[in-house]
Amino acid sequence: MKRIIIALISLSFVLACDSPAKEETKEDIDPIVVPEPGGWDSMKLDKSNKLVFAKEGGEYTISVTNYTSWWISGGYNIKRDEDGTVTQDFISPASPNSLDADWFHAIVPDKGNSNEVIVTVDANSSGQIREAIIEMTAGDIFCSLLISQQ
Repeated sequence: MKRIIIALISLSFVLACDSPAKEETKEDIDPIVVPEPGGWDSMKLDKSNKLVFAKEGGEYTISVTNYTSWWISGGYNIKRDEDGTVTQDFISPASPNSLDADWFHAIVPDKGNSNEVIVTVDANSSGQIREAIIEMTAGDIFCSLLISQQ
């Protein structure tokens, strides 16, 4: 019985190795759509995720068009040294609906029951370019808002 099993296994290896491989053509290959982890769609915004503010400051309102349940997961203050070294200081959100930093603020209105985020930037009297990132999430998907101010 043992010999028969070994013979069958050996035969299957030989047949597998001897069969010619079919060369795939472009028509044979289905396009692959790679979704976000967990199968979620990416967050879609009604404006660019790059917010550029004048030195006087200002405010932008951005809407997430395909999710109503999401939150602010944190942020980063980006600093660039004279030698080109970049550091990112994490900013913990005050709540899932707001993020307060030294020079910018983000809030989701209506106690988080909105598909909008309002980003406010204070006036910049330092003369240095300021940069930051706001991270938003809806579980398995993430979106970053990049903030830059002259």
